[in-house]
Amino acid sequence: MRNILASPSWSVSSTLADLLERFELVDRADEKVNGFSGGMVQRLKIARALMHDPALLFLDEPTTGLDPQSRRAMWDLLGELNTKGLTILLTTHYMEEADQLCGRIADHRSWPAVCHWIRRRN
Repeated sequence: MRNILASPSWSVSSTLADLLERFELVDRADEKVNGFSGGMVQRLKIARALMHDPALLFLDEPTTGLDPQSRRAMWDLLGELNTKGLTILLTTHYMEEADQLCGRIADHRSWPAVCHWIRRRN
C-alpha cells in the first residue's frame, strides 16, 4: 500500500499514516491485499477514498459481507465521519443500517429524483 501512495509530500505521507492508523491497517501496510479479509478490504477502500479529503463520499453497500462486529465498527466510523462534516451518500439493502446512519432516506422509486437533484446542485 505504501508504494502505491508514495510521495515526497509530507502532507500525503502524514495523511496516509493517519488513515492507516484510523482504519487499523498499520500492521498490514506493506502487505498485498490478496490476503485481506472482507472487512479489511472495505476499510482500505474507504481509507483510499478519504485520501484527498472529499466533501462528499459515495459508498455502495459498504457493509455487505461483513461480520456483525466489523459491520458495527463500519457504522461507528461512518457516523464519526458524518459528525465531522463529511456528507455520505450510500446505498444499502439493510433498512436498519439506513435508519441508523442516514439523515434522509430515498428508496429506489425516488432515485431518479435524487440523481436529478445532485446534477442540478453541481
